[in-house]
Amino acid sequence: MVLVSGQVVVVGGGAAGLCAAIAARSEGAQVVLVSKTPVGLANCTTYAGGGFTLAAGGMTLDEHRQVTWETGRLLPVPELLDALVTQAPALVARLRSYGVPYRERRGGISTAPFSRHPLLGGEVLTRALRDHASSLGVTLVSGHAVTALAVERERVVGMETLELRTGRAGYLPAGAVVLATGGGGRGYGRTDNPVRTTGDGYRLLYELGLPFQDMEFVQFYPLGLDEPGFPRWMLGLHLIDLVPLTNSRGERFLEPLLSAWGLSSGNEANLVARDRAALAVAGEYRQGRAVYLHLDEVPAERWAHPQLAYIARLYPRHRKPADGPVRVSPIQHYFSGGVCVDSVGQTAISGLYACGEVTGGVDGANRVGGNALTNCVVFGHRAGMAAAAGAHREGAVREPARTLERCQSWTRDEDGHAPSTLRLRLQRLADSRLGPIRDPEGLDAARSELHDLGDQLGRLRAGNARELAEAFEVAGLWTTLALVCAGATARRESRGVHFRVDYPVEDPAWQRSLRLVAGAGWPVVAGPGQPHPPAPGFRT
Repeated sequence: MVLVSGQVVVVGGGAAGLCAAIAARSEGAQVVLVSKTPVGLANCTTYAGGGFTLAAGGMTLDEHRQVTWETGRLLPVPELLDALVTQAPALVARLRSYGVPYRERRGGISTAPFSRHPLLGGEVLTRALRDHASSLGVTLVSGHAVTALAVERERVVGMETLELRTGRAGYLPAGAVVLATGGGGRGYGRTDNPVRTTGDGYRLLYELGLPFQDMEFVQFYPLGLDEPGFPRWMLGLHLIDLVPLTNSRGERFLEPLLSAWGLSSGNEANLVARDRAALAVAGEYRQGRAVYLHLDEVPAERWAHPQLAYIARLYPRHRKPADGPVRVSPIQHYFSGGVCVDSVGQTAISGLYACGEVTGGVDGANRVGGNALTNCVVFGHRAGMAAAAGAHREGAVREPARTLERCQSWTRDEDGHAPSTLRLRLQRLADSRLGPIRDPEGLDAARSELHDLGDQLGRLRAGNARELAEAFEVAGLWTTLALVCAGATARRESRGVHFRVDYPVEDPAWQRSLRLVAGAGWPVVAGPGQPHPPAPGFRT
């Protein structure tokens, strides 16, 4: 079955994918956008807080560059950092012409005031981008997963697909491809990522042998709800400016740390110190002390505060704020690493581009709050324009051979493992071994179990269309965690969101990215990247 065809095919229906589709269509290309979920919905952009960080509202280009460089612990790739900082003001300003409302503030903008639900700060952004893309003539295709990329003579020529509703395999020719598939947050049990965020792009690119960088750097939000009946959701660090945060001894352990880090508020830490704050909270649990947010001490009249009102909607029916404090712990939020790209998203394969969270190099070892959406808009536009310029004529229709082979293998193996069982094992492994604090015993155990689970991927049992889709997603989750584990094992220091108890300090000799490629059943280090020297004017 041929789905459709297009000069440029974009994979992913969040902000990065929609911006790429809009940019490519504006350059005159015929564009198809393919998404597993309804386009513009159920993606990380929709669930984002809606904030962008950029040189706006009084922040200068140099200030944005410097805070990103320092927060990334000197690992952002200078070429990518320069593109992010210098292109953001003009490209983000285009959003208004696409119908996106936003409010400017010091150091950026926010779409959150215009969203219809307080937990969906990016919903107004993706909805407007989707409608604008459609109005330009972009063909929007939902409910299809991309299962393999087709490459001929080192150039991408199309992709294999799976219709989620029917389990039917298809093929989509393409003159150029932009992958904007997001991260792999669902590899963790404790994550605030939507359920379909399963590392699909990581797997597709890994299977092509492309290099990845910075995959050991997984950002955890310091405060995630951790009580029975509550949703798995993050709470902004700005809350500690309004509500006491203590450990089980009643100690306000984070406040003196903020002062030691030269920060004056939780709001400031939310932008530049999520790594250190998450480590501090995780450290309390490692010492046997739980952490609590004392929402029970908030007077009734203060619940009307905009930064508190939405939290009341997160309480289960059997709980009220006055019933006692709420336990919180770090929750997986974002991947700083990904496939290696240049400043327009070009990968090592001609015609294949990537943008957004699936890529590495922009954030380095830790991300500035608000830079994720800025990244999506800047590099989505740049990848889309480059793909339109570099697209060749679409290739011939093919049989989706690799997808059919996998599907047939999984449907025939009646004694195989259920994909849901492997997913649960992967999530438990990630939560216990690949969290904010890592140790050599845990990394060794993670690698051993991942090897075992990798062997079981070939013995999955899929009896219907839903389980076929889950099987491909589990393969993406395995790829995600294998890359994280391999990177964390190889990096023998602590930097940004990566902390090892056996190498607890930052080592200047490791001021470089690690590059990983597919090996014989496991990612291998292709060699350290080049050191990242600061551009002129940087303070290190």
